[in-house]
Amino acid sequence: EHLISSSGGLYYFLTNEEREVSQEIKSVEVTSSEENSLIREIIFEEILKDKSKYRYNPFKNDYPYNRICDSVPHKGKTDQELTIEIITPMNDEIPSDQSHFIMHSAGHKYHLIIKLSDDPTLAKEVTNYKQTEKYILKKHDASVSPSMKDIMKDLAENNRQRKGRITSILSDLIIHAIFYSMGSQIEIKATSPQTAIEDG
Repeated sequence: EHLISSSGGLYYFLTNEEREVSQEIKSVEVTSSEENSLIREIIFEEILKDKSKYRYNPFKNDYPYNRICDSVPHKGKTDQELTIEIITPMNDEIPSDQSHFIMHSAGHKYHLIIKLSDDPTLAKEVTNYKQTEKYILKKHDASVSPSMKDIMKDLAENNRQRKGRITSILSDLIIHAIFYSMGSQIEIKATSPQTAIEDG
């Protein structure tokens, strides 16, 4: 664990200096709200392109909607009648049984609830991303040694790739999610997260 680092499916032997950095990164504290913030940003801003209105073609009208992820509103707004609510596998406070979501969607008439299935790598990748991001920000200093600058550069690149993997995982989870609306589970067959949400 301390001699080797992994990025995606690749593994690297660490130098002594890299080993110390790796240990320091693992000790960085990350809160669940920081992780949720990252997931919300990736889902709503990157995957769904910050879209917040549904175009209903028969009426040629746009209907704005609230965006919620794991009970937290995106950008703090919940003033619309329609709501898209995404439940991720990182939310352990919400029961996972189907009856809960059927009842919840029945009680919230204009909610589209999207329950993502579990993914063993998601939580680890999200935590690693936030730990590394916070570490880089804390260590950002012009006086660091050239070797440390190289390490920081590699860390930033690894984190960029990690964010790409998180985006890919979440996109796939949305496509294969279980959708609930108005007290029923609804069948969605889509090939992209955007069309899955539109169909829902």
